[in-house]
Amino acid sequence: MEEEILRLEGIKKSFGDKVVLKGLSLSVKKGEIAALMGPSGCGKTTVLRSVSRLIEPDDGRIILYGNEITHLSERELIDIRKKIGIVFQGGALFDSMTVFENVAFPLRYCLEIKDEKKMREMVSEMLESVELPGTEDLMPADLSGGMRKRVALARALVYSPSFLLLDEPTTGLDPQTARHIDRLVANLSRRYNVSAMTVTHDMVSALGIADRIFLMKEGDIVWQGTPEEWETSNDPEVAAFLLGTKSIHQRGNAP
Repeated sequence: MEEEILRLEGIKKSFGDKVVLKGLSLSVKKGEIAALMGPSGCGKTTVLRSVSRLIEPDDGRIILYGNEITHLSERELIDIRKKIGIVFQGGALFDSMTVFENVAFPLRYCLEIKDEKKMREMVSEMLESVELPGTEDLMPADLSGGMRKRVALARALVYSPSFLLLDEPTTGLDPQTARHIDRLVANLSRRYNVSAMTVTHDMVSALGIADRIFLMKEGDIVWQGTPEEWETSNDPEVAAFLLGTKSIHQRGNAP
């Protein structure tokens, strides 16, 4: 039996009167890239925020690396979070910090590394890995959208996590840049032996990098399978999602 990195069991979450997650369950295996897809507002980002315990679910269980983390305190979560890298939507770089300072942030404040030479070597190596050598002294304002995403990816991986969470990593990028980010995520996940879960509405991205796809609708998983199974599926939920995606693109291209 393949080792599981993550298991969600019956996760429920409401904000006020709005029910966002309705008993969602899924699992991610070691070495796997899982894509969580679905229309806007279906609860994808709430799943990601629950896994990272930025929010606490109302009910259900979150099991990470075999340990239940559902109701751990902030102090108890410190060591768990050192194993998780997060790429937030938009990159979420610190605008007042250089690229070096952004990537070094988790080394300095999470791992508490004091050796500046070692830190510079680690940051330099990671920036080369995301194809941004020599950019240490640039500011976020100097970077394109794709470069900002790559810096965010470098920051998420620099402290060697074993699980990577990505929130809409290709949003706002042109198709060519988006596919570049996809290739980096896939290659770096395998190079550094990192399991990953990406939250996306970008079907091309999900089909290109994922080992398994989970389709969400109204707060729950309605379909799961491989990219190959997705492309040959006759499931009505898959068909409805594809139809909705197509109509959105048609409206976007309307004169």
